[in-house]
Amino acid sequence: MVKEINNNGNGSSIAKINIIGMIIVAMISSFTTIIVKNVESTEGNDTLNKTIDPTSLQGFRNIKLDIEGKWKYQCVGKRNQYKHGGHFYIRRDDKGAFILKGERMWVDTLNPETNKWVKRDYSKDNYKNWNTTWIFVKDNSKFYFEYEVRDLEVLARGYSSGDIRIENNEVVSVSGEFFQFHPRRDLSGSIFYEKIPDLEYEHPNFTYRDYSSNIESTR
Repeated sequence: MVKEINNNGNGSSIAKINIIGMIIVAMISSFTTIIVKNVESTEGNDTLNKTIDPTSLQGFRNIKLDIEGKWKYQCVGKRNQYKHGGHFYIRRDDKGAFILKGERMWVDTLNPETNKWVKRDYSKDNYKNWNTTWIFVKDNSKFYFEYEVRDLEVLARGYSSGDIRIENNEVVSVSGEFFQFHPRRDLSGSIFYEKIPDLEYEHPNFTYRDYSSNIESTR
């Protein structure tokens, strides 16, 4: 179940979603604890650390998924009245584990009074930076990550899960759901991201922002 919440919503609905949010947070915390314990279990054993690829602790045992590289993404709110998107890259950190760093480049909202979209593109200096706190892959088919958005009014945390699409033995896209927990407004809905060429990274082609003539304004 995914919902969008704001402070003007029904109190009982907010209470229900808060409970769901708490359950999701608890699941994330438990999942993160398992990953951390797996990492800690190898610490202090230099021989073991030298032979274990850090990505194996992220679920990449016995599989080779080419997830490194550059991607573009779009998130759509449950009621289809909100969208945002941008780009990110996946690479290995100093210890060899996969990390993800992204930038939210735009946000679009649907005006309920006119039923038209208001498009807002951030300037490059005002992109909203975000990064993962952990990444995990399951059964070569599911992609999970927890993330933080640091350039909002306050620190917001989120979680995403999705199905990996593979073509010709290469990862091409992931589609699933996202949940973002924010003190003022929680967001949730669908997420879609796909690999792109290096040349497209600075100016991704967001064809899914084509609202034809149904646009109220662009900022």
